Amino acid sequence: MTARPIHRYISFFIDLLVTGVVSFLVSYPAIITFFETLAIRNYDNITNLLWVSMLCGAVVTLIAIAYYLVLPLFWRYQTIGRFLTRIAIVKEDGERVDFQTLFMREVICRMLAGFMSLGISILADGYLVAVTRGSFCDAIAHTKVIDI
Repeated sequence: MTARPIHRYISFFIDLLVTGVVSFLVSYPAIITFFETLAIRNYDNITNLLWVSMLCGAVVTLIAIAYYLVLPLFWRYQTIGRFLTRIAIVKEDGERVDFQTLFMREVICRMLAGFMSLGISILADGYLVAVTRGSFCDAIAHTKVIDI
């Protein structure tokens, strides 16, 4: 049975909370460097801020990919939010998702589209979930989210 929209929203919020807390902790050096640069604006601090921010951004991106792509492959095709709301991603025909399908759904469709549209695609995807019980990413990757 297709997952109810409220379960998908709660799952998304839990996953966003988990990745947000981890991202904040990883980005803490960049935050400290930012405030140091505001206090003393010189070339060395600005250069340091650039490098620390790029490094933290790369690590946060890798953590997000690991959470949304690698974790579901090794943990019953679920993230923490999906586990708590008892929903899972499967292919349209009901089979288990594989790496290529999850990569298309989570990395290409959700993350890349979210970055390129500055988050607007995530809001539009949420609207589609509420109206049609499916999302743009589900249509592109030929998946569906079901109650388990």
